[in-house]
Amino acid sequence: MDCGRLAMNKIQFLLNGNVHPSSVMPAIAAALSAQSDSTAVRADYSLLISAFDFVCALRDIARANFPQCRCQVRSVAAGGYDVIVHPGSEDGAIFYAYVRFDEDKDVFVPRRLHFSVQYWGEHEMVATVAREMGEKFGHSRLAAVEWWYETKDGADYRNITMQPPAPVHDSYYPWLGEPVASYFARYLKDGASVLFIMGEPGTGKTSLLRHFIYQNQLKAVITYEEKLLNTDEMFVNFLSMGDDAVMVIEDAESLVNAREVGGGTTLMTRFLNVSDGLVHLANRKIIFTTNQNDFRGVDPALIRPGRCFGAIKARALTYEEACIAARDAGLPKPQETGRPVVLADLFNPPQSQSVERIGIGVGR
Repeated sequence: MDCGRLAMNKIQFLLNGNVHPSSVMPAIAAALSAQSDSTAVRADYSLLISAFDFVCALRDIARANFPQCRCQVRSVAAGGYDVIVHPGSEDGAIFYAYVRFDEDKDVFVPRRLHFSVQYWGEHEMVATVAREMGEKFGHSRLAAVEWWYETKDGADYRNITMQPPAPVHDSYYPWLGEPVASYFARYLKDGASVLFIMGEPGTGKTSLLRHFIYQNQLKAVITYEEKLLNTDEMFVNFLSMGDDAVMVIEDAESLVNAREVGGGTTLMTRFLNVSDGLVHLANRKIIFTTNQNDFRGVDPALIRPGRCFGAIKARALTYEEACIAARDAGLPKPQETGRPVVLADLFNPPQSQSVERIGIGVGR
């Protein structure tokens, strides 16, 4: 592209001191304003790569498109870089990209990272660079968690790319009634949004959920702040995400109670609208995990056909089932006690010493 022509449309960088660094929008991005026509585009990439190599690839694409311009790469903060294209030796900018990634460790070491990139500049420039980045990286995707939390400045989130979980075998979940892959393939294809995973602690609910997210390269939106569930920000962001997004509500016993119980009307309305209401968008999935084993306390509107795909009822394994699962996992057979075996005990056999015996009990 002609750097001289584009220099006529330089972006002016005006810093706004009121922008706080922990904002969902990167501070430096929110601080910019353009005095000429411009386009802003956001793109996300999850890759096995070093942060520095990713930023260098973006820089090289920018250089190739602006051969007569000066390209600057800056580490603006831990966990962030920007790439600025200047017209020759001038200080103004004709293109700007801010890269935010989910770890601020050694940027030269390849690891599983999620990158959020925001581009600003003249329309054609932004379209070209974003397209070429998509061609290079857009088809690579890793499972990620978007973890929402509360800060002193309000809601914020952090993207965390999932590490490969331990493999699972169908024998771990005989109560599912079919292979794990086929069950979740049906869920992803179905128009119903809601799925319940119920069962006592240790029966494999979290492992099953982690496997589902990782194997299907999804982005899981989670929070452990009930306050955030009572605001619109996280829900609106979820609805604006791609079809690979799933909202996970863990330990949801108190959140899915019938509305007549009281206190949950606003929150339940959000779940109902996101799952199959006026603002419902196809392919958005919501998964509730609970330690209860029946629907008696669940709002009937949440489990109606068309909204709820199903309820997985996790249970302990019979001794025969546990032996098959142990064989597939390469573990020794569990001891036969006459009692069912929860999956967690299969991988972490109960220790012969109790907590009190090793001196951590009350009064020791």
